Amino acid sequence: MFEQAIALDDRFAAAYAMLGRTYLTDLAFQLGQRDATAQQLLTFAQRAVALDDTLPVAHETLAYAYLGQKEYDQAIAAAQRAIALDPNSAEAHLTLGEVLCFSGRPREALTLVEQAMRLNPRYPAGYLWSLGQVYALLGRTDEAVAALKRVLIRNPDHVTAHVMLAVIFSELGRAAEARKEIGEVLRVNPHYSLTDLRERIPYRDPATLARIVAGLQKAGLQ
Repeated sequence: MFEQAIALDDRFAAAYAMLGRTYLTDLAFQLGQRDATAQQLLTFAQRAVALDDTLPVAHETLAYAYLGQKEYDQAIAAAQRAIALDPNSAEAHLTLGEVLCFSGRPREALTLVEQAMRLNPRYPAGYLWSLGQVYALLGRTDEAVAALKRVLIRNPDHVTAHVMLAVIFSELGRAAEARKEIGEVLRVNPHYSLTDLRERIPYRDPATLARIVAGLQKAGLQ
C-alpha cells in the first residue's frame, strides 16, 4: 500500500516513513537479511525527513532506524525532535521511551511509555509490549508478565512478547513455561535464532543483552 502511494506521489513523506516501519517489524521478528533490512529502514526514514522535516512520524521512523544501526544518541535526538514537533503525540512519546529503554535508561523509558498510553487510551498491542519490556528490565516481574500476556491476547503471534516471556520464565525457574514460549516463537518463525537475535536486538548495555541471551538459551532457543 505504501509503495503504491509512493508510486502515485514520490514526494509523499508519510508514505516513506510508514514504509520504513515495515522494515522495523522485519528486523524485530527476524524476517529478511539483517543488514539489508536495517539499511532499507534507514534509507526510507531519511527520505521521509528530507521531504518533510516537520513531520513527526518521519523523525519517529528515523529514531528507530538509528536504533537499528545502534546509533543511540542520534536515535534519542530524532525521537526528541518528534515530540518537539507534536508534544501530544502518543507515538512520539512511545518512540522515545523505546529508544531510551534499549539505550539502558528504562526508568526514564517507563515514564514516557506511560505517558504514551495516557495520550492514546486505545493504544495498540505494541504499547503493552514496550511496557512489559521496561518492567522486565526494571525487575518488576509480575507486572511484566501481566503486560506481555495482554499483548498475546490481542496478538498471539507477537514474537517478541513470547521471547520476553521466555526470558522471564527462565529467570524464575519456570522451565516448562519458558520452553512453551520458545515453542510459540518457533511456531511463528521456525528460523528464529539466538545468533540472529544477538545481531538484531539493539541493547546498548552488554549485560542486558547477555541476560536476554542466557534466558533464551536456558529456555532452549538455539
